[in-house]
Amino acid sequence: WKLRKLDPHPDPNRKDRMSEGVTCVYSCEKTKRGLLPLTEEQKQAPKEFGTVENFRLRVVPVLGTMPAIMGQAMASYVLSELGLRPFEPVAVEGALSMNVKNKLLSSLTNQESRVFYGGDRNQCVKNIGIGNSDVEYLVSEVWRGKSPISGTKFIARTTFTLMRWRRDGPCDASNIILCTVREAEDYNRGLDANLSPEEIFGAELVSF
Repeated sequence: WKLRKLDPHPDPNRKDRMSEGVTCVYSCEKTKRGLLPLTEEQKQAPKEFGTVENFRLRVVPVLGTMPAIMGQAMASYVLSELGLRPFEPVAVEGALSMNVKNKLLSSLTNQESRVFYGGDRNQCVKNIGIGNSDVEYLVSEVWRGKSPISGTKFIARTTFTLMRWRRDGPCDASNIILCTVREAEDYNRGLDANLSPEEIFGAELVSF
């Protein structure tokens, strides 16, 4: 994000006195934990227990971690600029709930058991190469919360699934995509008809 600053030497041809933006860092994350409550002794004379003047007591670990996280973000930006690589932070929509992760993993298991294990779900579970912790990584980091097929944005209330991409490849993070249920159905229907991914979605999309 960028702030705008007042230019002390404005261009007379400009209507305003604003110069170029000033890059800044901020957090929009909602607080999930409150500060620790003061003890009865601290409530009587809170100033006597403070380690930093005019600072609320019992703020640890907020006091240490937040500046460190902001510093890391700024350092990443500077290094990216020096390396001539654009810095493109990804908006965080919030961590996936355990319920959402379970649903995505369950939908993948259902597909795998039907296609490869004759409906034997127990045998299928033993051979799937990802777990709940991998689901969030695939959704947020690998596919950036979008279907690579249509670009549809992942929203918890929207019907999405995880799916093995190449049937001759392993069922692990290197061969699993995020897509809508409709896209998965169309894809699997095409594969069942012995069509290739290129024939189903087009060579341009598959090669990309």
